[in-house]
Parts: sequence; C-alpha cells; structure tokens
Amino acid sequence: MITISNQTVIAELKKLVEIKKEELQEAEQALRVVEKLLGQPQFQSVDLIKNGEIATSSKAINIADLRHEANSGRKTLRQEVTEVVEQFGAQEFTVAHIDSALKKYGVVVKGQSPRARISMTITKLEEEGRVRKTFVGKGNIPHRYKAVATELFRQ
Repeated sequence: MITISNQTVIAELKKLVEIKKEELQEAEQALRVVEKLLGQPQFQSVDLIKNGEIATSSKAINIADLRHEANSGRKTLRQEVTEVVEQFGAQEFTVAHIDSALKKYGVVVKGQSPRARISMTITKLEEEGRVRKTFVGKGNIPHRYKAVATELFRQ
C-alpha cells in the first residue's frame, strides 16, 4: 500500500501551479509579440471627459466653444443632434461628444438610456448620407463619425 503524506501532495500541487504560471506567462509574451508584428495596438484609446473637453485619439473637442442657437420653438432630438453635428464641422466626434454638448445646452434626452437614443439618431443621419462612420469601435471603444458636408444641414 502506498502512503502519501499531506506535505508531499501540497508540495507537488505547488510545483504544478508554478509550471502552469510559467506557461501562461510564455503564452502572454507570445501574444504580445504577435500583436506587435501584426500592427494591432495592445491598448485601445478611450475617450476621456475632463473639464468640459473630450479627448479622442485625434484631438480634443472643447464643448465650451460650441454655440447653441436659441430658438423659441421646441426642437426634436434629431434637430438638436443635427445642430451639434453641424458645429463639429470637419472634426471627428462620438456619441459622448454629442451627449456632452447637449448637456451643455441644457437639452434633456428623455428615456432610460440617452446615449442609445443619440446613437440611433446618428445612425439615421448616417443612412441618409449626412454623416459617415470613420472608425468602427468594438467593446468599450466608441464609433467615430464625421459630417459629410456641412452644406447639407443648411437646407
């Protein structure tokens, strides 16, 4: 009959854990090398909102520089978003940029998820050809858009 002490079992398990940790580190290193060779960034940039500015990978959009035309009539969300997109001009923007600008203007987007409603509005503008998607985001990396031509909005 074979008798194995508790200390031996624990020591063998610790050895096995160390071997697996080394294998994992080697696999992670190989992944980093392959990502570097393929040109994929290891870390994606995420928009940062600080002091009214939203910094993207290209440049910061200062929300304070945007102007809001006061109009006596009530506007739809689509009209408000179109106005903000027009002011961005040739700059890239995300849904977060639109959301921050609308908040600055005091526009309250009703509903449980305002950014989803803004996103749907931008998608409709994209389908009409007024806005084009310049970067397709994944996960927590947002899509980036650009107005096709500001003359289209002034019809």
